[in-house]
Amino acid sequence: MSAATLWGPDGPRQELQSRGGEVSGAQFFPMGDRLLTWGADGSAVVWDLVGGAAPMEMRHAGAIVCGAVFPQGDRVAMRSEGSNVTIWDAASGSVLHVLHAPFVWDLEVLHPGDRLLTWGPHTHTSVWDTRTGEELCTFDGHVRGPHIVKAFPLGDR
Repeated sequence: MSAATLWGPDGPRQELQSRGGEVSGAQFFPMGDRLLTWGADGSAVVWDLVGGAAPMEMRHAGAIVCGAVFPQGDRVAMRSEGSNVTIWDAASGSVLHVLHAPFVWDLEVLHPGDRLLTWGPHTHTSVWDTRTGEELCTFDGHVRGPHIVKAFPLGDR
């Protein structure tokens, strides 16, 4: 069992106990009322920080490498080792789409949440439609795979 600890200026405020392995990443939901955590054991958990509802767990086949929360807080996207990017419904934990994007190092949800940017060790970066799961375009021509990719706040560049 491992834990994620929420800290305040005076010390620890809340400890979230996970049934799975070590927590390797986390991201707050836009309103700050929930937290997404993920780890090497393939589990991702949505924690209710305000209402105290039971945590909702989503399972992947391999260790989760990266994750993101959508701007509206309705969906989350994660990539695990040996698999593709999965978009989940953040309320029910059901799979909405599986994007066939192997070897993704990281991902970013573009505002307002209808596009997802993925990149990795390959020489192209992809933009996906998060409502249909379709790959919309790729940016090819890198000599090596990009390590960091950022989009403008409005997601138009």
